Amino acid sequence: MDVNLIAAELLCSTSNKLPQNPVVAKDGRIYERSELESLNDAHKAVGNARMEFHPSIQLKKVVELLISSGNVEEEYLGGWAKDIDQGGDKDDASDFSLIKTKAEAGDADSMVQLGEIYLKGIGTKKDVRKGYYWFDMASEK
Repeated sequence: MDVNLIAAELLCSTSNKLPQNPVVAKDGRIYERSELESLNDAHKAVGNARMEFHPSIQLKKVVELLISSGNVEEEYLGGWAKDIDQGGDKDDASDFSLIKTKAEAGDADSMVQLGEIYLKGIGTKKDVRKGYYWFDMASEK
């Protein structure tokens, strides 16, 4: 099966790129968190209601698997292209420290990442309770 057919179905509804921090909005569509936050800021400025959304951890994993296949067309990569050019993963322990600091400061994307880190035990001891705690915190943002 052509991974690009799958990738095309998972694109952010506004940027048409594979989301690095995917969220699912109330309208059922997939967005990059930063794209939807920008839309919400614009709606707020003109007095319109904000669109509700929730992080999608499973979707992020699917996108990561597609990217890791190396077969996704460049036009879909968006922010992933930068990560690929830099050689992918960095040192897990230093990533953990930086992400934890950002999450504790209220950054929702970092909260989701920290939740995943705790669930997998990357750069720290595996802790499912802490993982879900950070997912809950992110969903409240």
